[in-house]
Amino acid sequence: MSNWSDRIKGRMNSRRLLFVAAGLLVVIFLMRGCSGVDISREEAVANATTAFEAHEGYFEPENTEARVLRQGIPTSAVWVVVFTVPDPDGSRNEFLHHATVRVDAGTGDVLDVEITAPDG
Repeated sequence: MSNWSDRIKGRMNSRRLLFVAAGLLVVIFLMRGCSGVDISREEAVANATTAFEAHEGYFEPENTEARVLRQGIPTSAVWVVVFTVPDPDGSRNEFLHHATVRVDAGTGDVLDVEITAPDG
């Protein structure tokens, strides 16, 4: 008795295999095109920096990080740009200053600026 993969290979001729492969490529292309990320990391950081510098709680950051996250229901892509000044006496996740700027990944619009004031 042959195993199930031999039976599947025997049933699928080259035309069917080509059709399945083309279908998968179309699905992958559509999913990638519908990701909602129309602006680059550099554009998101530039927009976030402009909004952050205009905010009353602005500080001179030492580190800048940016990542795309999906938020909300239904989900939408958002660049989350984080500006920090690490605490030299603290752990890796402790900061003297911390700011988060959310940027719409489709339009580049700044959604909000949140600055955490230092303790003390």
